[in-house]
Amino acid sequence: MKTMLASLLALIIMACVSVNPARGESAPGGTALSILNTAEAPDHPRMQHALSVLRREYPDVEVAFSEVYDMRVPAAAMLQGDPSIDIVAVQEYGGLCSRALYAAGALYDLYAFRDIRAQMDAWIDIDGVFGMDGGLFGVPQAVYPYVWRANAPLFEALQIPLPRADWTWQDFFSLCQAVGEINARQGTQYAVLADRSFPYILNQYNMNHIDIGRQIAAFDTPAFAWLMDSWRTAQDMGVLLLSDDAIHLDPMPDHALLQVMRGQYDMLRDTPLVLPPRLDATDRFPAVTIALVLNRHSQNAEIAARFLSHYASPDALRAAGIENTGLLLREQAPPEYGQADISPEAAVQQPDLYWLYLMEHGTQEFFDGPIIRSQMMDLYPRFMRGEVTAAQFARLMQQVADEAFAQ
Repeated sequence: MKTMLASLLALIIMACVSVNPARGESAPGGTALSILNTAEAPDHPRMQHALSVLRREYPDVEVAFSEVYDMRVPAAAMLQGDPSIDIVAVQEYGGLCSRALYAAGALYDLYAFRDIRAQMDAWIDIDGVFGMDGGLFGVPQAVYPYVWRANAPLFEALQIPLPRADWTWQDFFSLCQAVGEINARQGTQYAVLADRSFPYILNQYNMNHIDIGRQIAAFDTPAFAWLMDSWRTAQDMGVLLLSDDAIHLDPMPDHALLQVMRGQYDMLRDTPLVLPPRLDATDRFPAVTIALVLNRHSQNAEIAARFLSHYASPDALRAAGIENTGLLLREQAPPEYGQADISPEAAVQQPDLYWLYLMEHGTQEFFDGPIIRSQMMDLYPRFMRGEVTAAQFARLMQQVADEAFAQ
């Protein structure tokens, strides 16, 4: 399976790439450790901490920072077994998907390194977001779960209770129906949700039903067709505010009950929070991630792993500050964390528990290439314009996914 997936990824990537990535070359009298496309500058407190500890252990090692605009380049190189690439910072855009590379055998399972595993024991549970099949494919550099904020005064004015903590998409569409009826009676234009034009509902479904490791996807199902049919009905009622600008509005639109935003830890106290609805209780919440991954073929794997262990250390996260990293260490969590599972009801009452709940029940947002690109650029817009039915949209998405995995 890993060989087939690696071959598929390499063919897709190499068809578009003909240049080589920046590479770390041996320094005079020592070793050059390459770190590619890090989101943090070398003088960032967390990076500085890791570098200073590494240099005490390996005084002859030079660390070479470099950037590559087209992330398909290092992806192709790692799939081809290039040993000159060590550590790469991966944000799931631009052609490099860490989950797919890990499934293809191009990345180390970082839990294989005892020092890294020991450091990660001090973290909250992030395995669902940065791990796969019991392994860890990246040390988090940043994580941004999607936060649902509530316009409490508008809920009160419309005499609508805030959503239950464990609400579902069925509940969401019932709310859409209720607000649509208010608009029809009163001649108002209230919206239930302000979201991006490529919405959270589709992102959540993708992240839960595209399985890169097993190379399967589940689109041609009654559940997906119902979800999309209900979504377009809500749009036709005029209760969805879908815009690539809406996600950035702050404060939230005063005529919208709810807003989806890519969350940062320090924004959680601004407004009442609700958990995102789910299709069923097993669905996980997508989060935007940046992670440092280690090339499985790195010629400096031992040194790179030592750097990552220092970068993952509690001291490094403390140096960066909780306002920059988010709540990631167990010592920063409320006392009740770890004593029992966080309930949805507790999560919406306390911002720290809300963040922890999204992490514990989270999954990595990724852009795998042809499946989501076809959906985002072609099939979903056609569906929302009414050119295809929900059932046709589901069948077409299944066809795209099956073809992508079968090539």
